[in-house]
Amino acid sequence: MSGRAFVVLLLTAGLLWTGEAAWSQTAKKKPSPHEDERRENEAVQEAQRDLQEARDHQKEAEKELLAEQVKARQAAAAHKAATAALRKIEDRLESEHGEKTGLTAARSKLREAQAELDRLSKPIVERVHNEQSALVKAVERARQAIKPRDDESEESRSAAVAEHAKLTKQLRELERSALETDATVKPLLARVEAAEAGVQAALKKFESAVERDPELKSARKAIDAAKRDLEAAENAVAKAARAVAEARNKVAQANQKLNQKVADDMRDRNPKKKKGGK
Repeated sequence: MSGRAFVVLLLTAGLLWTGEAAWSQTAKKKPSPHEDERRENEAVQEAQRDLQEARDHQKEAEKELLAEQVKARQAAAAHKAATAALRKIEDRLESEHGEKTGLTAARSKLREAQAELDRLSKPIVERVHNEQSALVKAVERARQAIKPRDDESEESRSAAVAEHAKLTKQLRELERSALETDATVKPLLARVEAAEAGVQAALKKFESAVERDPELKSARKAIDAAKRDLEAAENAVAKAARAVAEARNKVAQANQKLNQKVADDMRDRNPKKKKGGK
């Protein structure tokens, strides 16, 4: 074999080897259908685990919410009992000191004046409500909006309370203006205000007379503690409710992710046929 033929042979062999190597590298880089299927199965399994974990977390959050709601009901019952106990002691003390301090007479005057004012102001207030029906409806909607909801944030509830207070103030100002311009009702407004001032003055005397009563001191401390416990319990319920809402949202997201993974897997397993049935 001549030297030239040998060189040509070597070059041909080299080209063949290079092509084979390149094909081999390409074959290695391209994943097999089995490898694709394995990865897709793992993706679906991972999404299933994430969904189960989210559901477990939701169950724990709901369990915690139920526990906090039980505590809140207990705190509310304790506060109610403490309020009743305080009211009983105050009634006893008022029966003992009300006449001497003038509190009993002052409250009687206030009740009489308020009853007369309510009687005469009723048709006037009704007229204002008829004229301001849109505002009245807005107040009612705002009142409904401030009812506690488990999934409500503190910011949302604060905004609802502020809106209700604003609308209620507008309506009360219109009612007050209408009453003050009525010649029959206006003197009664002054009479009620004077009666209220009389009650406040009598209460100061009453407090001075009963402030050292040991049962009253104890009952007031008890109701203060019950109020703090109730507020803490209500805050805990609100926090737990927000945690439940967040957990449910994560379950929805995990479920959506799993559905997408399953859909991707099914699409790869059953590729769409070309148009015309080809």
